[in-house]
Amino acid sequence: MEPRLLALLALASAAIAGPITVRETSSCATECRISNQFRYIPGNTYLYDYRVDISTSMSGVSEDSATLTLTTMAELEVLAPCEMALNLRNTRLVHSQARGGPKVADREDYFRRSLDSSTLRFSYQDGVVEHICIGNREEPWVMNIKKGILSAFQNSMDNVKESQNVTETDVTGTCETQYKPLISGYYSDSVRKIKDILTCTDRHDYRTIVQMVPYHVPSELQSIPVMKTTHECEQVFRRGDVMTSATCTETHVYRPFSNQQSGATTSVKQSLTYKNYKTHVSSRQDMIYSKDSLLFDHSATRPSAEQARRQAEEKLKEICESTAYDVRPESPRLFSDLVTALKALDIQTLERILNQLKSKRLCPGNEKAL
Repeated sequence: MEPRLLALLALASAAIAGPITVRETSSCATECRISNQFRYIPGNTYLYDYRVDISTSMSGVSEDSATLTLTTMAELEVLAPCEMALNLRNTRLVHSQARGGPKVADREDYFRRSLDSSTLRFSYQDGVVEHICIGNREEPWVMNIKKGILSAFQNSMDNVKESQNVTETDVTGTCETQYKPLISGYYSDSVRKIKDILTCTDRHDYRTIVQMVPYHVPSELQSIPVMKTTHECEQVFRRGDVMTSATCTETHVYRPFSNQQSGATTSVKQSLTYKNYKTHVSSRQDMIYSKDSLLFDHSATRPSAEQARRQAEEKLKEICESTAYDVRPESPRLFSDLVTALKALDIQTLERILNQLKSKRLCPGNEKAL
């Protein structure tokens, strides 16, 4: 009985560990529900201008702010019913300067090539992005930007004319979300989407020196309220047709340094604006190898194996120097940083670092190293 239980636990942990590997197939959608609200015609490509402005400031203290702006053309191709693809074109990245106007970001060419060079396919079920489908492996930060665009595109309402509370998964997390109709006109409908950020799960990454297993509890409070965060979107749809615009605003105020709305503040403004459509598509329904949700991939913020190796060696050198004669006050922090770096290394790299310690190449002046 015990071996069977261990096997089941191993399978369960593998199933929730990340993107799901699937048998090779050219179909992204696992099913296709009849679309009652939106009409994206197979064989057409819908063109949207996408823009996101990120601004950080000390509200109430200074009028100065640091800004970062991303612009691109988002092409949404309808390959088949419930089968869509996202391509980006002419991506730009600029940031503010202390003096003068905006400046093109360093390595913008690399940034543009990374975003514009590949197609992201996804399953679209009457407004909901069910999952994304991965053919060729992309950098996590590239995937996260594209997930942000699809999150603005997503609408989980059963009927855009009626208020509805849903649990929605997107790049923000899995959150309790309220949809409210704003204007129902002859040609278009508009709705407001409000996320309760404190209810969001799968929003944060956890990096500690202790091996931990995340779990969910039935609570209305799922996030530590250190940040006061609001998230609202307004979406406009051509009646019975396509989304014509989406505008989302997210603000983050660091509570320990805040007074009402004043304090350390970061605001993120997204806009997705319909421009035109083409009566053809350029992407093919190639084989896919894994599926993922719209959740933010936190591995983009973790160091690579090579970066972790360098960090581990640097921390070991610092520990050796600071503890050559006694234990210093900073030693616990250095040790914690070391363990964090070591967790990202494989057994072969750990053995190489151990051999460097034994041979005194890392700590030549510390006789207590090993």
